[in-house]
Order: sequence, then structure tokens, then C-alpha cells
Amino acid sequence: MVLVTGPAGSGKSSTLAAMIEHINHTVSRRIVTIEEPIEYLFEDDKSVITQREVGTPAVRNLIREAKTPQMVNAIQTGREHGMVTLDQALRDLYRNQQITLEAALENVSDAQAFKKLLKA
Repeated sequence: MVLVTGPAGSGKSSTLAAMIEHINHTVSRRIVTIEEPIEYLFEDDKSVITQREVGTPAVRNLIREAKTPQMVNAIQTGREHGMVTLDQALRDLYRNQQITLEAALENVSDAQAFKKLLKA
């Protein structure tokens, strides 16, 4: 899996489009993109490219196509979408008494920032 991240306007979509174009012009593959919205229109060359928009019934069928490379152009973040940082997960484990403070501090990226996170 390739994860392309960055703030708005940093070139994430352009980077992914360039990767797809490179594959399209160099090898024979079936490529499926899942986008919201579709930003670049691709023309088949050596590969066959299928572009789908998030939320369409066709997207739900992708799970059945396990051998097809798939690209998603956005990942929803935040706890409501099941995404938390390692430090947030360690904080939750500590608060639920599943790990000790020492174990949490050994694994966080920044001990001082983690201590502030505990107070929040």
C-alpha cells in the first residue's frame, strides 16, 4: 500500500496521477481508482483504468475484486473514522489501565507532548 499524505494543495492528487500514468505507459495492468471527486481523466495505454467515484454502488463491489490494484484519493481522519495517532492510542490504553505509564512513555514519539495529551 502506498499512502500519499499532505495538506491541501501539496500535490497528493498530482503524485497519484503521475504514478498511475507511469504504470499505464509501462506495464499491462488493470487499475481501479476511487476518487472524490474524479480529478484526472486517464486514457488507457498498456493498462486498463477504471475510475469510480466514492459512494457509488460500484465501489462496494471492489472488495470482491481482491486481485485488482486500487487507489483511494482521500482518507477520512479522526476518531470518528477510526483513525488515531499512536500517541492517542497509547493514551487510551493507559487511561483504560491496559498499560503502565512507563510502557506508554517508552513508545511515544515525544514524552513531554504525551504528558500534555494526558492532561487534555
